[in-house]
Amino acid sequence: MCEFNVKLKFEWKPVLLSDGTEYMYPGTLTPCMKKRYRCPAVYRWNIYAEVAEDLKLAYIGETVCLCPGRIAGYLKPGPRQQTNTRINGIFKDFLKQGMKIRLERVITDCSVDKFAFSETDLKDSCFRRTIEHLMVTMAKRNGFELLTV
Repeated sequence: MCEFNVKLKFEWKPVLLSDGTEYMYPGTLTPCMKKRYRCPAVYRWNIYAEVAEDLKLAYIGETVCLCPGRIAGYLKPGPRQQTNTRINGIFKDFLKQGMKIRLERVITDCSVDKFAFSETDLKDSCFRRTIEHLMVTMAKRNGFELLTV
């Protein structure tokens, strides 16, 4: 039997426009966002109502390039982007109901024994997907209903 000492800290941080305002779906992507978030990420679309911000409904995913790539895919999905098309339709329905959709990305501090991992390690698809799966599991344990398939 092998034993590892694993330490993981994480925090969901909102994706910001150039002026520090939180990005809300289906907002326009700013030049600052395209520069700042042109990187791999594990992200969460957090869906909530203004009056009941404790609604636990979200979509969690991972990507090689958060902005403009992944975000643009949800805003204007191509004909072959089935997941983006599905989520776009769901998001439009939520917006019609008066819901808000905020985009967040996870910031992690992780180590396994003597190996430390940082945001730059999200370039590695195995590490990125591991973090995504952990975030999905944690969200479920915290009572979130996930749109993630």
